[in-house]
Parts: sequence; C-alpha cells; structure tokens
Amino acid sequence: MTNNWRHLFTAQFLGVLNDNLLKSLICFIAIYWVSPENKSTIISLASAAMVFPFILLSPFAGYLAQIKQRERVFELAKLAELPIMLFALVGFFSESLPIVVGAMLLMGVQSALYSPSKYGLVKDIAQDENIAKRLGTMELLSFSGVLLGTLLAGYLADLTNSQLIVIGICLIVFAVVGYSASKKIKLENPLEKIPIKRILNPVTFFKTTRNTARQFKGVNNAVLGLASFWFIGSILQMNLLIHCPEVLGFSNTQTGWITAFVAIGIGAGCWASGRILKNRLEIGMVVFAGLGLAICSFLLSYHLSTTVFIGVLMALAFFGGLFKVPLNTWIQERTSKAQTGNVLAYSNMVVFLFILVSAIAFGSLQHFLNSYQVFQFIGCVALLITLVSAKILFNYVVRFVFWVLGKSLYSIHLKGVENIPNQSGALLIFNHVSLLDAIIITGIAPRNFRFVMQHGVFNLPVIKHVFRKLNMIPTNKSRSAQSLEEFTLACKKEVEQGHILCLFPEGQLSRNGQLLPFKKGIAHLAKVINAPVIPIHVDGVHGAPFSYKIGSSHKNGFTLNNFRRTINVWVGQPINEPKTPFEYRQAMKELEVENTRHRIKDLDKKKEMTKSAVVLFKEGRIPIGESSSLTLESLVINTPNYEMLDIAKNKVIQQGTKQGSIGKAIPGVSTKIVNQEGQEQPENTLGK
Repeated sequence: MTNNWRHLFTAQFLGVLNDNLLKSLICFIAIYWVSPENKSTIISLASAAMVFPFILLSPFAGYLAQIKQRERVFELAKLAELPIMLFALVGFFSESLPIVVGAMLLMGVQSALYSPSKYGLVKDIAQDENIAKRLGTMELLSFSGVLLGTLLAGYLADLTNSQLIVIGICLIVFAVVGYSASKKIKLENPLEKIPIKRILNPVTFFKTTRNTARQFKGVNNAVLGLASFWFIGSILQMNLLIHCPEVLGFSNTQTGWITAFVAIGIGAGCWASGRILKNRLEIGMVVFAGLGLAICSFLLSYHLSTTVFIGVLMALAFFGGLFKVPLNTWIQERTSKAQTGNVLAYSNMVVFLFILVSAIAFGSLQHFLNSYQVFQFIGCVALLITLVSAKILFNYVVRFVFWVLGKSLYSIHLKGVENIPNQSGALLIFNHVSLLDAIIITGIAPRNFRFVMQHGVFNLPVIKHVFRKLNMIPTNKSRSAQSLEEFTLACKKEVEQGHILCLFPEGQLSRNGQLLPFKKGIAHLAKVINAPVIPIHVDGVHGAPFSYKIGSSHKNGFTLNNFRRTINVWVGQPINEPKTPFEYRQAMKELEVENTRHRIKDLDKKKEMTKSAVVLFKEGRIPIGESSSLTLESLVINTPNYEMLDIAKNKVIQQGTKQGSIGKAIPGVSTKIVNQEGQEQPENTLGK
C-alpha cells in the first residue's frame, strides 16, 4: 500500500469515527435532557442535522472537487473539524441541546463539502485500477469508524467519573490526528483544465447533473440503489436505538455494542465484496445481496434470543456491505473523470434526501408500528428494491451466476485477457468441447457477451424467453439467402453497438478435445462486420462435465475427479484483417500449443508417463512394475501401435512411431505446411 492510501484511509476512518461519536453521544446523553416522549424526536433531529448540509451544499462541493486539488479540499475540511468539536464540547458542558445539534449540523457541512473530493481521491490514487477493491477497503474502514464511534459513545454515556473531560479528549485527539494524516496526501496528477459551469442552486444542480448522469449507462440507477441502501440502514439504526433499550432491556453500552455489530457486518460485507470483485465489476451481485437483506429483516421481526438476534443482524449488515460496494464502483467506473466530482455530489444529494425521508418516515412509523413491525417494513422495502433490481439487471444477474458457477466448478487461469476490449465491440471465437463452455467464457471478462447458438437450442420451450432477454442470436434455420442476411445483420448490429459477439466456429462439440475444421461462417462474418476477431483457446475442458467421453456418444457427468479441474484460457492477439477459416483455425491452434506448454511445464513427468503407460500399454505389454524406467523418448518416440474404440465402438488401430508408422498422423499434434526454407504455405499447397 502506498503512503497516499494509508493517509487517506486513516483520515477517512478518524473522520467517520468523530462523526458517529458525536451523533451517538447526542442520542445517548442529550435525549435525557428532554422528556421521555421526545426521545425519538431527538434521534431524528440528530440524523437530520447531518442530512441537510448534503442536500444544500452538494452542488458547491462538486464544484470544489473540480476546480481545486482534491487533496487540498480534503485537508482544509479536516482542519475545520477541530473548532467544530470544541463548539460541541461547549454544548455538552452547558447541557445545551441547540448547541450540540448545531455542532452536528456543522459537522454535516464539513462532511458535505469534502465528500466528492474524498471519493474522487480514490479514483485519482488508483488510476482506474482495482477501484472496487480500494472502495471495499475504504468502506470497511468507514464502518469500522462507525463501530468504534458507537461503542465509544455507549461507554462514555455510562461513564460516571470525569465524563465530559474524557469526551473532550477523544473528540479533539481524533480531529488532530485526522488532520495530520490528510496533510500527508501528495498527488502528482495535475488538475485538469476543463470548462466548468458553476451551479449552486440545489434544484437546478439536481436536474442538470441527473441529465448529465444519463450519458453514463446505469449511473442513475446505481445512485438510486445506493440511496435505497442508506434509507434502509438509517431506519434500521434508529429502530435499534429504540428496540434495544425498550424491548430487549439493554443499557447504553449494550446498545452501543449492538449498533457496533451492525457496523462490523457492513464493514465485513464491504471488504468481502472488494475481495470478490477485485478488478471486476459484477453489478448482478446487488440482487442477491438485496434478497439477503430482505430475508434477514423479516427474521428480525420474530421474537429471537439475544444470540440469534445478533447473528441475524450481523448477517443483514453483511448483505448490506455486499449490496453497497458494486453500486459505488459502478458510479466511479462508468463516470468520466471530468464529471466525477459533480456526479458524486449529485449522488450525495440523492442519498441524503433518502436519509432525510427515512428520518421523517421513522418518526411517523413510531406512531403506528412497534419496533418488530418496523423490521417488517424494512424487509418489505428491501424485497421491493430486489425485485426492481432483478428486472433492470437481468443480464448482469445471469452473468454473475455464471461467473460464480465457473469459479466453483473450475480453477480458471487466464492469460492475455487484456486483449479483450473494455468497451468497443469484437468477435470472440472459441474452441467448443463442453456444453458448459458458456460458463467458462462468461468468467473471462466483466462484460455481457452475446452468443450465437443453434436455432434448435434457442427455441426450446420456456428458456427461449431467457435467451431472448440475454440477446442471444440464433443461427439461420432455413439457410436461405434471406435468413442468412437477417442473421448477419443481427450480428453486425450487436457488434456496432459496442457489444462482444461470441461464437464457436467449429459448429459442434469436439468429441476428443481436438479442434475440428472451422465453418465458413466465421470468414463471412469477419468480412461483413468491421471489428477485430479475437481467438481464445480453452484448455483442460475435455473430461469435464458435459464433454464427450472418448470413443462414446455419451457425455461426462459430475464426479469428484472432474470437479475443480484446472482450466487454462489463453486470449490471443486481435486479428484485424479478414482471414480464411483455415487461418483462423491455425491462430487457434497456436494458442493451443501455448496452452499445452503452459499446462505441462510444471507436471511431474514421471507420474504423467506412468499414467499414460497404463492407457497405452494394456494387457501386460509393459509390466507396471517396470514403468519407473520409462523415459519420454521410449514413451513418445517409440510408441507402439495400440487399439481404441471409435464412436460406433469399432476397434481402430492407432499407428505408433515404430517401423511402418512413419508419415502417419499423430492425434493432437499441430502441423504447418512449409517449404524447404521453412516458410509457411497456404492450405491446399501441393508438393513434398
């Protein structure tokens, strides 16, 4: 980790810690300065004090993030934290509710002004690499700050000796150390000189930036999803502050621990999300996280034991972390660098509008529902969000499922994945060995692929609607000139719109793992579609589930032997000029050679030769006990003739390399046509 990351994370952690320490102290201490029936009002007031500045000042904060160095804005905001905390101390010493709420409001102003710059620094330091992982770490530390701030507030609220002095020391020390860390962030990136229109009116800014965000696919939906998360989280936190002392009979310290467990769960979910995604963006994970949120919320509405209650609460929070990070990453990755500040400010506005609505909603719900029924309300909201997300993100959900299945069924090693374009269209061609090849292919790049599939499979009952939803393209059924033209135009349209089109030029499954001849369709499409053709060879699939058994028309099933087998995927260089089917196959064959070389370089040669001897030398031709004396030369160079079964289960003599077998084809060996000088010749060349 660079020093910049360390200083950013430290300043962020301490800032969140101080925010939540102050807010929780108001909820634990200041509520006793008013009558009992006004407790929920004070809790809502403290939450609202943090919200209004984000709604009103986000336009100016976004403007600051674009015209000033972000690290400088961050540093000045952290400096302002010190006098704000001194002001809050005055309120606690004088037991003045207006002063402590005013301090909370000022902290909201401070947080609102530097929030776009803070998250913009993530993109500046990361330089567009591993943003999801860095955001996951940052969110983990943020919720760790929430955890510690809430725990510390509960402890300080129950403290009897020198309470206010200890509170003052904590607030001031955290502010000073956070400011010191922010001063040490140093970036070499020059500030971009771009034309910026200053819009300070919140309503005008909201409308303008929402329209700007529409230019970036899915950003507005991601902002709404993120705001929904905070709506749920805010109501949950406020409900726990009522439910724990009044229903469960917890003290302030115990309630602080419960709130801390929520922070632990969310932080763990954020960290896990960052580790799972790394340099991928799998927005489909949001739907499954939302489903987990809904289920856990409904479970909390039952009368559970304390241990089970805490366990379900932490599970709910964990799903919340999984829900949050993909949405944050989507906003960062899909937005141009020039518009990042404004879009993040717009996101803050929407998020805190939802938090404000949650404070109002919670105050209203308290008059009609008990705390158990509020958990049910949260579950209903989470379920509704999940259903809407599933409809919008259907393609991404399927891709995420395939990716998880691929990671579970196989150990996939990628090589050359950088050759697949991140945004523009392309034709990807693969060798076809298993019916599950699409699962492996989906895992190689974080993009939605369009597959060409046989019309008979495409039109299967029920699932044909899923295939249409996934933009699959069926081959032409009638093979007429008109249907061929329609098929070609459909493929061309997808690629021209910037999508990746995947096809298997062999046209069928290989029965022995070797490349079959390529059909003419790939050459036809390559001429019509103005996009690179990228050959990709997948090695190690033969013998995996749903690949053909050697010498049989049956396919392999799932067994312990073929579970989690190693799959090597080699992505070749893009081919920009149209080629013949033979030339495309030759490019694929060269990748196969590289894949094979990569696979066998670390093998135990003695062990592999012994395994081969058992297959090749049957019926005691070479005693197993003598296999230890085998060498590569005796096994490969001096292979005798041997028998195997063809598809019809007839015996076929396979020629070895002993006398009488010279010039015979050796299965699995890649060859090129060359002249006497070693220069490669085109196919159908006559001569020696």
